[in-house]
Amino acid sequence: LDKVGGSVIEGVKISGVSGNGMILKGTTTTLVEGVEVSGVSGSGLVLIGSEGNTIRGNKLTGNSTGIKIQQRTRDVIVGNHIETNLGDGILLEASSGLPLSTLIYQNDIVRNANRITLTGTTSNPIVSEVVIEKNNFLDNVNSNVRNLIPPALLARRNWYATTDETRLKLSGNVSAGGASLYRLGEVDTASDGSFPASDPP
Repeated sequence: LDKVGGSVIEGVKISGVSGNGMILKGTTTTLVEGVEVSGVSGSGLVLIGSEGNTIRGNKLTGNSTGIKIQQRTRDVIVGNHIETNLGDGILLEASSGLPLSTLIYQNDIVRNANRITLTGTTSNPIVSEVVIEKNNFLDNVNSNVRNLIPPALLARRNWYATTDETRLKLSGNVSAGGASLYRLGEVDTASDGSFPASDPP
């Protein structure tokens, strides 16, 4: 979709194609829900310069990257199942002069090479209000949350399948919110997607 607003994309299945599964470029207030993308050679879902979209309850498996977010974006990524992607489960690419503001919560991010990576395409990215909260990180290979640029990325109250702080796999410039570093049990990602969810046990 290119510069479309107020749309609903629901129940689409994409498998085994060359390139990206679905691209939203400059779209606003669009809901992507119940979409399944598997085995594509690029990213399952790409958001470019979008704002106010909700990506909810989708399944992205076996792609090069699960979800890729580029340039200025103010979107909500909630309740998705992102598994066995060859690269990042979620990749955020910040650009100079284009604020990146994304809320990522209540997702299952399972057995990807990397889980969530924040990087910059220029030397002066602007990152504001990128929050990674109440996600389940399970059996991923490398870093669970990896930030390659300043400022600190806020990752709090996630479940890392361990309470051993030496095994949380947080890499680079990541702030865990002090006492809110991690949850003591899995997040219920089968909720209605309301945020914030219930307090940690």
